[in-house]
Amino acid sequence: MDASAHNGQRPHVWLTAAGDTRPQGMSSRIPLTHLLLFVATLLTTTFFGALHHNVNLLETPWRFYQGLPFSLTLLTILGTHEFGHYFMSRRHKVAVTLPYFIPAPSFIGTFGAFIRIKSTVPDRRALFNIGVAGPIAGFVVAVPAIVLGLALSEVKPATELTGIGLGSSL
Repeated sequence: MDASAHNGQRPHVWLTAAGDTRPQGMSSRIPLTHLLLFVATLLTTTFFGALHHNVNLLETPWRFYQGLPFSLTLLTILGTHEFGHYFMSRRHKVAVTLPYFIPAPSFIGTFGAFIRIKSTVPDRRALFNIGVAGPIAGFVVAVPAIVLGLALSEVKPATELTGIGLGSSL
């Protein structure tokens, strides 16, 4: 007990207005690096999406836009996955960066994305929640995307297929 309790006096409580309540290291603005990497990844995935549609970009570069359905679907699923980790980290007051999207000259135009943890994770439960939030969020978006994609797809015999082939199922 403190001395004020013995003298019959009530303890004083001081309330102050809180400033920025984000964990240290978190910012509300989008850094230029994140934005440039996202735009570069959008371009590379759109490029490869156009190639999947058998668009000859050397002869008809204005048809680049035909890769957007592939690109936007892929980046929506990937972004939702990463933001699942991001928002769960914020909920547990763990400082993390915004997602870094990684463009790539590869088959789908990206090597994926990641977020960087900038502070310690308080406990195993928080670590589990942060880890599982990304796959669950991505799954919730991927299933309707697959259903919509299958509903809008046209079935063709394998001999009529053009674009980048994945081989035969037999």
